[in-house]
Amino acid sequence: MRYYQVVGRAIPTKKVQNPQIYRMKLFAPNSVVAKARFWYFTKRLVKIKKVKGEILSVDEIFDKDPETVKNYGIWLRYNSRSGKHNMYKEYRDVTLTGAIQQMYNEMAGNHKARFQSIQIIKTKVLEDKECKRPQTLQFHDPNLKFPLIHRATKKNKERRPTFTKKKPFI
Repeated sequence: MRYYQVVGRAIPTKKVQNPQIYRMKLFAPNSVVAKARFWYFTKRLVKIKKVKGEILSVDEIFDKDPETVKNYGIWLRYNSRSGKHNMYKEYRDVTLTGAIQQMYNEMAGNHKARFQSIQIIKTKVLEDKECKRPQTLQFHDPNLKFPLIHRATKKNKERRPTFTKKKPFI
């Protein structure tokens, strides 16, 4: 998943020589899908179709600090078999695109909502005190420790045979 900024407008005509320019930030797997989503939303929001419009630029947006873990709040709307639903979700990730990917995976698994039926309304980097969901709050403990699940102990070089008949268990 990638984060794109798509800028477009209606084609200039004799009536309107300088049409309004629209900018949209979208999440898409590639730039072709980002442009298609741009036209999908402009057709519904400002009544501009792809035939009567032009794309001025498509730029990929990167996170400023992909080294630190942040809390992300995501407001979304999705279509299900029973209608339209609004939702708020929280995720912890190092990048916004990683959090969005987690959201798409969870929505597909839990709600059977696919990419086309999900509309992301707003995203925000949350402070620790702004978090509400228990799955993000559990990581705010300063004394948090993770167990070492599988600790493999190696034999000393002297005691280890050079050739064995079994595959080593690592």
